[in-house]
Amino acid sequence: MANQGGSIANETLAKQLEALTARLAILEGRCAELSGHPRGNSPSIVGEKKETSGLATPQGKTYEPWQVKVVTNKRDPDSEGGTRKDFEETKLDSGKSSRQGAAAILRRFFNEDSASTKEQVTGSEIEILDEHLRDLLRRLLAHHPTHDFYGDPAKIESPYESLVMNWDLLIAESEKKQENNGDEIARKALGQILKLLQENTGDSKLDDYFKDRDSLITSKSITFNTLWTIFPPGTIVYGRPYLKCHEVFIVEDIYTTWPEPDDRDWELACWTYDWDGRAFRRRPITCEG
Repeated sequence: MANQGGSIANETLAKQLEALTARLAILEGRCAELSGHPRGNSPSIVGEKKETSGLATPQGKTYEPWQVKVVTNKRDPDSEGGTRKDFEETKLDSGKSSRQGAAAILRRFFNEDSASTKEQVTGSEIEILDEHLRDLLRRLLAHHPTHDFYGDPAKIESPYESLVMNWDLLIAESEKKQENNGDEIARKALGQILKLLQENTGDSKLDDYFKDRDSLITSKSITFNTLWTIFPPGTIVYGRPYLKCHEVFIVEDIYTTWPEPDDRDWELACWTYDWDGRAFRRRPITCEG
């Protein structure tokens, strides 16, 4: 009877081990599917902490957390109604990326085409996906009334006034020493987008400005077409709008970026303090140039 009891116990144990082995095989298969490794070559499950920077991209491509993903928005030739769609244009160096996840910035170019014209870029926008970069830009550009770095994601459109007007400030910030991981991601992402904007903005007038920017700074001059680039909100200016007396004003905003060819005047929205007989009051004023 003892031998029979031992045999039954061994059979029960064998069945339990078989069932456990089957369950482990299923778990390993699921782990392989989630991690992107082929089944049978999945990494060790026990004690492993997989480092990721976000959700995997639909295309399965990998990005460092500070990289920029570039897409072109145009009509899909395979759709019946010519629906617009994002087509990825990002070209990553082979072997450069080691983390699977989302990029910090999405850069989108808009293409238009018709029967009479060839496909051409008509504008662009940037979506700030990384929260560390949004926080950094909110802090640096708090003085800019239209910085638009709120929301998830935050979005800005060409000609990127808040970035262009504060270009030197942003360049200096991107080159600072990083203090922590989030700070490193934000500054690297900022440096990346500034570099890419210098190469191609999707705005022909802004591209021309970046080509001439260094020579304009060296000669301490500015063109009428690019006047808006040197008056970020908060800038102190002076003029003589009343009785030819010098007065100091603070720039609030610009009315327009690129002036029309027939424009002869250029206007700035400013404000100043004025005495009303009882107290100093903030008063808006338009400065013309």
